[in-house]
Formats: sequence, C-alpha cells, structure tokens
Amino acid sequence: MGGPGSGFTGVKKLTVEACLTLSTADLASYGVLDPGCRSGVWRWGEGQGAPTMEYECSVHRAGYAYLTLRYSTQGENHSYAVSLVSTVLPVGGRRWWFKCPLNDVRVANL
Repeated sequence: MGGPGSGFTGVKKLTVEACLTLSTADLASYGVLDPGCRSGVWRWGEGQGAPTMEYECSVHRAGYAYLTLRYSTQGENHSYAVSLVSTVLPVGGRRWWFKCPLNDVRVANL
C-alpha cells in the first residue's frame, strides 16, 4: 500500500478558504450600506491584476437593501441580485446581513 500511483488523482474541490469573500461589515465600513443609492467597484487587493466586481446598492431607512453584483470569470459574465436585511443592535445602530433566497437564512459573508 502507498506505492507509486496509489494516491488520489482526481480534481480537488475548491475550498471556502481559497475563495474571495464579500462581508456586510466591510460594505458597511466603506459606506456602501448608508441610506440611499450608490454604485462602484469593489476590489480585493491592490494593483492591476486584483480581482474586482461592480456593485449597485439601494439602501432604505426601514432596514432593508438590495445589492446587485456584476463580475466576470473565465470570460463569462455574471450578474446577481442579493437582498440584505438589518437587525437593530441593543447599543444602537444596525448590523447588516445577506439574506438567502432559498431558505431565508441570514449570513454575514458571501
């Protein structure tokens, strides 16, 4: 056992740790989730080769928002609409969450 060629030779799955993450905390700290409408480019890292994604965000004072994300991977364009909801914190302010369209679960990271 354990000789040459005895190991796994298939394609390894991509792990969550190897993926880019979009955080509601980061969006809020950069003012993207302030009331109103805004758009821009989200960039992971510095330099010309850094991954980017376009976004449009509409935030309502009632504590909900819509975020549209546009990006390209391997020459294919993607566009997704994501709902956000907020919870009121006991010390004041709001905490924002992405809302899963399938099972109504709140998550802080995509």
